[in-house]
Parts: sequence; C-alpha cells; structure tokens
Amino acid sequence: MTIFKENLTSKILQKNSLILLNSFNVEKKVLEIGCGNGNITKHLLKNQKRNNNFFCSDISSESIEIFKNSILEKTVEIKCGKFFDPWKKEKPFDLIISDVSSISEPIALASPWYKGIVSNCGEDGLNNINIILNDINEYLSSNGIFILPIISLCNLEELDNKLKQNFINIKYTDKVFWPMPDFFKNQLSLFENLIKKKEINLQYKFGSYYAFTSAAICSNNSHG
Repeated sequence: MTIFKENLTSKILQKNSLILLNSFNVEKKVLEIGCGNGNITKHLLKNQKRNNNFFCSDISSESIEIFKNSILEKTVEIKCGKFFDPWKKEKPFDLIISDVSSISEPIALASPWYKGIVSNCGEDGLNNINIILNDINEYLSSNGIFILPIISLCNLEELDNKLKQNFINIKYTDKVFWPMPDFFKNQLSLFENLIKKKEINLQYKFGSYYAFTSAAICSNNSHG
C-alpha cells in the first residue's frame, strides 16, 4: 500500500498547525487523523513551545507501523483506525488536524497518487470530509480548532457550505498554485467535464491548467 509522505499539502498543514499550536498559552491535546508517516506531528513535536499531547491515527496499518518505529516521544499515542473511531475514550481535543483525502474520485483513479489506496471520495471529492464533519463537534472541545487541507480538485463551493454548517469562523490560508501533471493532459475530456460540473476547480493560464492547495482553519469560538 502507498504511504503518504511529506508533500505540499502536509507542509501547508505543518506551517499553519504550528502557528495555531504555539498560540495557545497552555498544553493542549492534539489529534491528527490521516497521519500517514507522521510527518506533520513530528514537525509539531520538533518546533512546539510546550509539551503538548498528541494522538495520531491512519487507516493504513503499514503507515502506523512506520510512524511508531520512527518516534520515541512518550507524549504521542498512535493507533490504526478510520477517522475518529480509535478515539472515543480520549475526546475532546483542542486541535484536530485532518490530512484525509478530499479530491474527486475520477482524479484519484487516474493519478499515480493513490496507487494501492482506495480513496472513496466520490465525484465531488467530499465523501470522507462529510463523514468527519458529521462527528467533528463531538470530538472538538468548545474552543477547539479544526484545520484541514483545501485542494481545488474537489467541489469547493459545496465544501465551503459544509464547513459553514459546522463552524462560526472559517479562515482560508493563502493559495499555492501548481500545474496539473501529465496524467491530467492525457484525459482532458474527462476532467473538463468535472470542471463544467464544478466538481473540481482549476485555472487555465499560460497554456496549462493549474490547481491550488491551501488550508481552512475552523472554530466555533465567537471571538474568532
């Protein structure tokens, strides 16, 4: 099975999660779902100002084994499981980080990114995040923060609506644009149909299609 390692998405989550974590005045409970090889949590451990408590899970047992073997810190609990399933006894959390797949299923199937992985995202790319959002407020503390990646290879309008149904405050970080790779060019008619249906959102410039990645920082704190 493919193991998700550090990439543009995880680097954006690393940067913004660290800013959030170090803005707290006391130690916090941090949950990362879809942790892959653990690069986000390891970045936070290395750069945190306080000794926070971390809880990490991924559906891939291979990823979890690699993560466990690469870390010595006793403030990290690592489990194999889907989304919130492993953490019923540990809730709530002050910061929840999701790096779970949210891109349109036809894109996932056509790409090399998900070789050996079942994404189950649906055509709009939102199946997984919908499941997470259904349970998020049960696992997030009242003043907690939820951060997730925003990749324009999903239905952004629908995702924004879903986030607004769950959170008072939503802040989007700066977009980082990147050109679609060769596999996209080889199946252009399929993907242009997804664009027309607004299931993916791309910009056409300089003779190429560009996607973007950012992050959404969400909370129900009325003070923002």
